[in-house]
Amino acid sequence: MLVVSKGLVPPLGTTPSAWVSERVRARAAAWLGPREALDSDLRRQLAEVLYHGDLRVEATGDMLGAELAACAKNAAALASAAAASRGANGGSAAGRVFHEIHRLALAGGGRSETFARLAGAGDLVATAVAEGSRNRRAGELLGSGVPPPHLEGILGQTAESLATVPLLDLAFEREGIDAPVTGGLREVL
Repeated sequence: MLVVSKGLVPPLGTTPSAWVSERVRARAAAWLGPREALDSDLRRQLAEVLYHGDLRVEATGDMLGAELAACAKNAAALASAAAASRGANGGSAAGRVFHEIHRLALAGGGRSETFARLAGAGDLVATAVAEGSRNRRAGELLGSGVPPPHLEGILGQTAESLATVPLLDLAFEREGIDAPVTGGLREVL
């Protein structure tokens, strides 16, 4: 089973691969995110198929870490742009959100190296600096005072962080992890 959704699944904030694995009988599950694909045999097979389609992937066995790293980069880009738009240190906001979600991944068995590689830090940098980034743009609008319910209408597309941040806050609560910056971002939303 190949899961190609990112973010978290409401109402509990479950990762997409966990949600699908609970509902679908399959020999193996893999998650294809912006930068990484996952599970041993299936990982090798997918990498080969994607390679022949001129797509390059970085494979890992840390599906939870990769999925939460994708959430982290979107939430961190939102926080960074919102803070910077208000004259605050956007890098600090991004780093703290990213660190909080990294702790959530570690609590669930994720690995630090996943956050340090392309699925995490690499994708965070790409998302935070890309002028076309939906999550960055949502943060800029939020920081300039646009009310949260109007953000996606103005963007004309989905910014995953807007739905993911509240679900991350639930996951932190479930795991007993203090995440004040992500929690504050949820309150703003």
